[in-house]
Amino acid sequence: MVLPVAYPSILEEPKRCQQLVLAFVGRFVAMSVSRELDWQEAEILRFAFRQMVPFSAMELSSHLRTSESHTRKLLGKMVDGGYLSIVSGKLRYRLYGLSERSLAEGLATNQIVRRPKSGGQEF
Repeated sequence: MVLPVAYPSILEEPKRCQQLVLAFVGRFVAMSVSRELDWQEAEILRFAFRQMVPFSAMELSSHLRTSESHTRKLLGKMVDGGYLSIVSGKLRYRLYGLSERSLAEGLATNQIVRRPKSGGQEF
């Protein structure tokens, strides 16, 4: 996929071009998050979607800046809710990934979070 941007536009309006590119990329790397989830759970789904490879509780706790035990509790809740699945490991050294349900919902809607509409200009 190509986003055509004229070179003079880049020179004359670099900020506007940057916003255009970020908005364009955001449409393809985003996923919908249920309103039932709190901010940490929503961020876990975003993290998992961006990774697209199995991740450990330690990697996620570093990203969230929370303790590993709290992160494990959140991961357990997300697995029980069907948002994540255990990819490998039985007890201690588990790897997690998006469940089939999360992948299907995320790819179908193609949004990160429902954002309130701003009065700003849309491209």
